[in-house]
Amino acid sequence: MKVYYCKSFTGRYPVGTAAIILANNIAEAKKLLEIELTDHGLKQEISYSQIMEIDRSRPQALILNDGDY
Repeated sequence: MKVYYCKSFTGRYPVGTAAIILANNIAEAKKLLEIELTDHGLKQEISYSQIMEIDRSRPQALILNDGDY
């Protein structure tokens, strides 16, 4: 299982957004995120370029949203 993140989808308010997706591949991650967003009343199409894979081969910290617009 791979770990992906997306921090560029449209949310309810004009502030930053971020999501973590666990999937077998990027296509599955895209589909899962679009389904989840739709379930939350935020239907939209996510491009593959919006989804980033987290490199699990090394320790790291990722700031998904620091509050900066």
